[in-house]
Amino acid sequence: MASQSRTHAPYAWDTISTRLRAPTSTTTPSGSHTPSPHSLGPISGPKNASIACSFCGRVGHMSRRCRKRKNAKKRAQECSRLSGTSKSNVTGPLGHLSGIGAALPAVKTPPTPPGDVSTGSGSPGSDIPLRASALGAYSFPSSSSSPSSPLQLDADFFWLADTGATSHMTPHRHWFKSYSPHRIPIRLADNSTVYSAGVGSVIFQPVVNGKETRAVEFTRVLHVPDLRSNLLSCLYLARHKGFNITISAQSIDFKYQGISLFTATIHSNNSAELDGSTLTLEAAFSVSTLPVDISLWHRRFIHHNYADVKSMISKELVTGLKLESNLPPDAICEPCLAGKIHSHPFPSSLIHNRSPLELVHSDLHGPLPVSTHSGYKYWITFIDNSTRFRAVYLLKAKSEAFEAFKVYKSWAETQLGVKLRALQDDKGGEYMSKAFLAFTQEAGIERRHSTRNRPQQNGLAERANRTMGERITAMLSESRLPGLFWGECISSMC
Repeated sequence: MASQSRTHAPYAWDTISTRLRAPTSTTTPSGSHTPSPHSLGPISGPKNASIACSFCGRVGHMSRRCRKRKNAKKRAQECSRLSGTSKSNVTGPLGHLSGIGAALPAVKTPPTPPGDVSTGSGSPGSDIPLRASALGAYSFPSSSSSPSSPLQLDADFFWLADTGATSHMTPHRHWFKSYSPHRIPIRLADNSTVYSAGVGSVIFQPVVNGKETRAVEFTRVLHVPDLRSNLLSCLYLARHKGFNITISAQSIDFKYQGISLFTATIHSNNSAELDGSTLTLEAAFSVSTLPVDISLWHRRFIHHNYADVKSMISKELVTGLKLESNLPPDAICEPCLAGKIHSHPFPSSLIHNRSPLELVHSDLHGPLPVSTHSGYKYWITFIDNSTRFRAVYLLKAKSEAFEAFKVYKSWAETQLGVKLRALQDDKGGEYMSKAFLAFTQEAGIERRHSTRNRPQQNGLAERANRTMGERITAMLSESRLPGLFWGECISSMC
């Protein structure tokens, strides 16, 4: 016999305003039940195949035996025990889940426009309230559930695609995967005003052509405890999320970048009910709404380069490595930039002095982890820019750097027969003592200093010290000598 469900006139306001529960099934003259269109199929034997649950939408059991309803009711009671049922307390037992999801449901989205949830008719902090459509979006005339409770047993548990609503709205607090308090006015069709309690994201499991597809995330969903229905704003998806929405006589198709993400069935009362069901909080945290594309595998492989990831996919080198989307990779991967970027190498200096001792580079290294037999903890290097001749002196303290320079200056000038003209250093304290400055000034030696935290400017001496350190490590490792013999390694190199 033909189904008699949902036979309300499109604008029968009196009928709508007195209805307390969504008619998920109707009784035909013969007494049989017709399941609601949003049922996903029987979950028990043929005996109960025609019975539809008014809570979860599945057929095969009644709402009083619904496990999901019992779990939701238990969470609501726990919320009341912990935080009370005051309207001012909008966080509930899930208040630790803060923040608004920013990604498009199940797809890569264009940048979300700045601002908050409202669009078009109003905005947070504005005197102009948001709007909910006439069909289904009305407040509770009387209810056994408190509007501030996370669980609204008298509200619908299916989503309506609404072309008149300015934002997604639901009265069910326990649906939210993320949540933050947010209060704004919302104008109903009868010109009355209700207020939202919060905003967040909800995970929806679509059913397309009888099969469950990848879950989608509805973001910027307003929590409106006084509402009766769950409204999905078609205009918000089309204007701000880039959806292409096609309406036919029997259904509505929601497409993004040419891919059908979910659908809605149009009933005889001109209401459009989304095909699928909302995931509970536990299930929502266990599913991924991201498309399985090359960018996702790039992130899963710890930001490995795209070329190797594509090679692994094409050559089937990894079990289970498949693509479900042909979306191109991200133009810029910010985590890659943050983790892999480094400064460009400094260009080689164009200055190369032809005359010996025209410029000498110096750098001090240490203290080393262990002292030598004689108590040395540092070494200081002097390198002639012209000949690249290197002299190294072992020091017991940084304060001995000045004495080492005087020894080097005297030896080099005697051996080469020319005066030392300029000294380049990193402006460390060992080079800036009053005695050191006075000595070089009296001798007519020009002082040059590299910029702080820019060791590349004194790269000749810095690189020499690094090279010597690497060679010391190699020599001690090969000879299996303890670290206190590093001084002997220096002597063998210079």
